[in-house]
Parts: sequence; structure tokens; C-alpha cells
Amino acid sequence: MPYSIALLPEPAVIQVTFAGVVTLQERSAALDRLIREQAGTSYERLLVDFTQAAVAEASNAETLDHATRMAREPGVKRMRIAYVGDVAISASVEALAAMRGFYYQRFGATAPALRWLARAA
Repeated sequence: MPYSIALLPEPAVIQVTFAGVVTLQERSAALDRLIREQAGTSYERLLVDFTQAAVAEASNAETLDHATRMAREPGVKRMRIAYVGDVAISASVEALAAMRGFYYQRFGATAPALRWLARAA
């Protein structure tokens, strides 16, 4: 499995860590698991760590479908999201996320991302 999910009790963060070359299908599987984990907690902060991963290319249509699916998940939409690493997210997906009200920021390292997420408490 190219990802792992951990619950960090302090500061109530769900951390999804990807490794290797990650396909859109694997990101979708991680989203499914994230939704299940988030439903069982009151956590509204998400750290997505791509420092040890690369994103496999997908078509614009597939990428936008995935982004739309995320946007339709009420639990995910409420989350403050920190992306860590040099992950390639298309400008169209970032624009769509901003228009749909996602609250996220990119970081180069985990520590500043966790500090930013903790400030949301």
C-alpha cells in the first residue's frame, strides 16, 4: 500500500503519508479510508505528506473528477488541509479547491505544517 493513515491525538490531526509513485486510484483509496477515519473522530485537520512520493500522471478529467469527489465529501470539506512536499497539483485543481472553499496550504516540511494546523484549534 503506497499510503498510511495515522491519527495524531495532539493536535487532533489525521495524517496521510504517501510513498513511491502514487496513482490517482491509490489517492482515491486513501480518500475512502480518510473518510471512514474522519467519520469516527471529530478531527477537522488533515496533513497530507508527499515528501517521499511522486504523483503518477492522470488525465485532467480524472484529476478534476477526483477533486470534485473530495469537494462533495462534507467531512473533508470542513477540514483544514496542509500539503507537505513538492507534489504536483494542477493549477486548475487548486483554483477549483479555492473556489469551493477548501482551506489549505502547502509546506516544505512537516513541522511547520503541524504548527499551522495546531493554530486552528
